Amino acid sequence: MPQLFIKSVIDTHMVTVLPETKIGEAENLLLDSRVSEVYIVNEQNALVGVVPDYDFLKYHSLRLCRKKVITTIMSPVSTMLSLQDSFEKALNILCENIHPRVPVVDRTQLIGTISRLELISLLLQSEYTCENSSATDPNQPHPPLAGPKYLKTGEIGGRPIND
Repeated sequence: MPQLFIKSVIDTHMVTVLPETKIGEAENLLLDSRVSEVYIVNEQNALVGVVPDYDFLKYHSLRLCRKKVITTIMSPVSTMLSLQDSFEKALNILCENIHPRVPVVDRTQLIGTISRLELISLLLQSEYTCENSSATDPNQPHPPLAGPKYLKTGEIGGRPIND
């Protein structure tokens, strides 16, 4: 089977804002675009950080000012993929992390994201089969799957976010 690359399933529908964008403005963009995160990029479109939708919820529970800049609640991006990364690498990253999507960069520039749903779609389209699968009999139970790792996000207003 030919090696699959993630460039065939990159989603370019994402919300990006500059570091000086106000939280309220970024939140409105998130809601209007119906995505689950806002990516913070600099003027060269280099990825600076991310604010997932659940951090916006935590922000509201603390009743913080929507006029603060988005960097006060952003988290650093700990995991990224590049155009040259394999399908297997993307699969491993998305299976091991709680986040449903991972940003894809070309050098440092954000070019899109890849999600679990996009990988499932690619699996179905390519009829991908795992060579290391020990379950050749469909009636045999699968070994237990490891759960995702929960990643600690950043802080809100200089205070740690309570999980």
